[in-house]
Amino acid sequence: MGDRARVGGWWGLLDRRVRFHDLSRLPAVLRRVRSPVIQFYSAVDNIGNYTPVLGIQQMLGFQPDTWNVHRVPVDFEFINRRYRAAIIGGAGLLHRVFNPFWSDLRQHCRLPMIAWGIGGCFPRGENNPCVDRGVVRDVFDRCDLIHVRDELTANHFGRPDVHVGICPTVVWADQFAASLAPERKTILLAAHDAVPVAESEAIWRALRRSGWPVVRTDNVQRPRFGLMDILDQCYRPARLVVCSRLHGAIIAFGLGIPYVALPWDEKLRAFQERYGNGILAERTEELPRLLDNAPTVSAARRIEEREAAVAFGALAREWIQSHTR
Repeated sequence: MGDRARVGGWWGLLDRRVRFHDLSRLPAVLRRVRSPVIQFYSAVDNIGNYTPVLGIQQMLGFQPDTWNVHRVPVDFEFINRRYRAAIIGGAGLLHRVFNPFWSDLRQHCRLPMIAWGIGGCFPRGENNPCVDRGVVRDVFDRCDLIHVRDELTANHFGRPDVHVGICPTVVWADQFAASLAPERKTILLAAHDAVPVAESEAIWRALRRSGWPVVRTDNVQRPRFGLMDILDQCYRPARLVVCSRLHGAIIAFGLGIPYVALPWDEKLRAFQERYGNGILAERTEELPRLLDNAPTVSAARRIEEREAAVAFGALAREWIQSHTR
């Protein structure tokens, strides 16, 4: 697992959030290179930005140094000089908020690159929600391997030739699947801050009326309640995950827990249609009848998708070895 925060004396020691060796937080004089590989990721505390990195680290067998893509411009003078290869991903790094990073990367990165476990974002009511297609295509043309998590992303950027496969999170989560709570009785709402407050509260009320014990998470790790706390106290006791954000469905899939997805973002629909092990609820009013009849989960499908993700991981590991010998 990534480094725990160690900033601020005892306060840092008590911080329960997962943290990686992120060089973007430091001035160049204090940066210490620990790996020949740099990985670009989002350091926003939504756990969906961290579990794919943990999955990638697990498949590689080591921890690349990292750079937070929100810290732009990237110090490519330092990176091009000190590293031998770069990984972009995982998570939804193709949302338009990351346009400055992709433009900077296209112009200044001189390293061999791969993109791994990334996806677009297609929320309701938003026009042009993704990074500029021309910029992404130029970067993809320079990548030796490209792995995106759904056909929606591949088709949007005009790259049907790329690897399409499940998020690396599933590889990481698989180690916890055998140790779910023995008496799983709760329903977990994995909510999304992009969903209007009124809609989120309507979902919460519908779940509370079901008679099942209900727990809610926004999937955001905090200093006193980190990623592993969310996993242990929210996901592992759940008999069913109701999610309006993608990583609720991805983590549920990886753990073998059925899910009901409310697709306010089309990437949730794309995930369910490709990978299964859950169902879609188009309207909040559908929830009551779905809660007592949990979707069927196929252990074989989960294993199949995990193995496919591991197979891509083996390709990535061979690629990195070829550039770091």
